[in-house]
Amino acid sequence: WEEIGRLTLATAASSFTLSSIPARKYLQIYVNIVNTTATDSAIQFNGDTGNNYNYSINDGSGAFGGTNKNIFAVSTASGGDVFAKYGIVNYPSRPKIGIGMIASLDSNSAAASIYQRNVYGAWHNASQINSIRVFGSYGGPANFGVGSEIIVLGHD
Repeated sequence: WEEIGRLTLATAASSFTLSSIPARKYLQIYVNIVNTTATDSAIQFNGDTGNNYNYSINDGSGAFGGTNKNIFAVSTASGGDVFAKYGIVNYPSRPKIGIGMIASLDSNSAAASIYQRNVYGAWHNASQINSIRVFGSYGGPANFGVGSEIIVLGHD
C-alpha cells in the first residue's frame, strides 16, 4: 500500500474534494471530520451526484439504507468529530464495492458518547475513482473544521 492522495483543510469549508487520485485496483480511504456543525456527512466519487449508489448501514440499532441513492454514506448528525475508514475494490469497468467502519462522537467533551457504524456500499460506474468529495448530506449545513482530512492509500 502507498499513499496516493491527501487533502487537509487549512480553513473551514462546507465541503472538500480530493482530486487527481491515480488509478489503483484497491483503495483504502480515511476520512477525518473535525466537526463544527452537527450534520450528516457523505461522500461522492468523481463528481457523480446521480442515483448511482447503494448502501446498507448497521449502527447497532438495526440496518438501514437503500438503492438508487446519490451518496455513499459517512456519518450521522454528530456534534463531535468523526473518523471513517473504507476499503473499496476499484476495478475498471466494474461497480465499486466497499465496506467501511465509522466512529463518531456526539460532542467533543470528556462526557461524549461514541457511536459506531458499519457501512456496505456500491457505486455503479465503470470509471475508476479519481476524486472524492465530502459534504453535508440531506441538505444539512456543513462546516468542516480546520484539520478535516481525506487520505487515500492504493494498491494493485
